[in-house]
Amino acid sequence: MINAMFFQGTIENIETRYSKAGNTIVIMTITNTFKTQKNEYQAMVKCTAFGDLGDWISSNFVEGDNIVVNGRFSSNTYKDKTYMDIIVQNAVRSGGGKRKKAAPKPKPKPKEEDYYEDEEEYEEEDPPF
Repeated sequence: MINAMFFQGTIENIETRYSKAGNTIVIMTITNTFKTQKNEYQAMVKCTAFGDLGDWISSNFVEGDNIVVNGRFSSNTYKDKTYMDIIVQNAVRSGGGKRKKAAPKPKPKPKEEDYYEDEEEYEEEDPPF
């Protein structure tokens, strides 16, 4: 079975975290709005990027940027609800978008006390939406 997803949309929020080992974890919500003749719909997808790709995304994208991501589908259950997540394997800037702030400058790695105990810990602390 092939587990591959592509999603294009606008970054609604983006957060950078670090594991205890110093690996970057970028968590972002991407939305895509589409209209029919009568209604408007919005799809929201949580996307997570790790390591060097997470560093690259956090230093090149901000809220309001358009992005295309591809990766593998993952689902997580939290308090009897199942949430969809895309584990990002590649990301590309898409045209357009309305940046909500200036492009970020690369950030230094955090101090030891800023690390999370485990890379998976973020899933236990925060509900995806």
